[in-house]
Amino acid sequence: WDYALLVFNEMAQSKIEPNTNIVNAAISACGNAGAWEKAVHFLSFLGNRNMQMDTITFSAAISACERGSAWERALLFFSEMAQNIVDSNAITHGAAISACRKGGR
Repeated sequence: WDYALLVFNEMAQSKIEPNTNIVNAAISACGNAGAWEKAVHFLSFLGNRNMQMDTITFSAAISACERGSAWERALLFFSEMAQNIVDSNAITHGAAISACRKGGR
């Protein structure tokens, strides 16, 4: 995930505007490394720039939180999906359920 962040930062320095797919990949990379806080940072990046968040965005963020045992944050993102009228899928639901299980909920 360190290299993913490096590439992302190089994009910014080169004045290349990342799109949702690029940010989704960064969220996934952070989540796979257990760096859920960094994944949340990238989700905020999209929100701060009014960029489109999709099913993959939220699923990756919820999965990152699940891996980091941040069950409350995972459920917050799950609820934000509905507020933003973003469809969920089996991966999204599974990650939310797993986050609750890990949190003893």
